[in-house]
Amino acid sequence: MLKRHLILALTFFLILSLFFIASGVVLFYLKTDFSVLGLQKYYRPDLFDPTAGAKTWIGLAKVAVPHMFAMALFWFVISHFLLFAQNVSEPTKLWLSKMVGLSLFFYNLCPFLITYLDVRWAYLMFALGLIFQLGLCAMIYIVLKDAFNSLSRSTKRSTS
Repeated sequence: MLKRHLILALTFFLILSLFFIASGVVLFYLKTDFSVLGLQKYYRPDLFDPTAGAKTWIGLAKVAVPHMFAMALFWFVISHFLLFAQNVSEPTKLWLSKMVGLSLFFYNLCPFLITYLDVRWAYLMFALGLIFQLGLCAMIYIVLKDAFNSLSRSTKRSTS
């Protein structure tokens, strides 16, 4: 009975996580139109409109630091759930977790690179955002699939 409640709580958390990811995608779209040019315009508006100013270091840090913390905490929790999944090999879990972790770190570094080095870093930011979102979705799928498989196995044993 306790196992069912834990799986129900885990499932609820993971479904809410998918909504969290979906809202991030929508906000990213509203900010950039899913384009590298949109990212460049967002972080370096001064290149497209002479009256607009570039983002400041403090302004970027005010956004990047909370994002880094929240994204890392979210990744940490999902990665720990992934450790308990039995339907995926350990090297796959480790690779997926590292890939998502590294992508979130460099994704949060890219606004600084775009603003202060070169707008072409927007290509990397776009790719890293995609890797981060798809990687999290894959991790959530693996954990949910394992949770439901575990629940069905325990239900079959209790009815036998």
